[in-house]
Amino acid sequence: MVGRDLWVFLPDISKPLRISLQQRLLGDVSNGDLARANFVGDYMPSIEEVRQAFYVLLLKAKSEDVTYGSIKLWVDKKSFRPLKALSMRSQAVF
Repeated sequence: MVGRDLWVFLPDISKPLRISLQQRLLGDVSNGDLARANFVGDYMPSIEEVRQAFYVLLLKAKSEDVTYGSIKLWVDKKSFRPLKALSMRSQAVF
């Protein structure tokens, strides 16, 4: 990964090939999931719900070059550790 560019080297082609962070691997995982996750730098947070044991945050993308347009994040109130995340491609606010 160089900056926001992800490169893969394929010996048969004998040159590096640029792939996007949004591009899917096999299954439900995108390259961006594995390469990087910078919630502070890439997303604008807001509190969507406050429950007894956790917060529900909505993270909206600051730009269109991130993997997901928005992420819903459940965070434990005591430890502030993430409990669950729901990644959404659309509904991005740039």
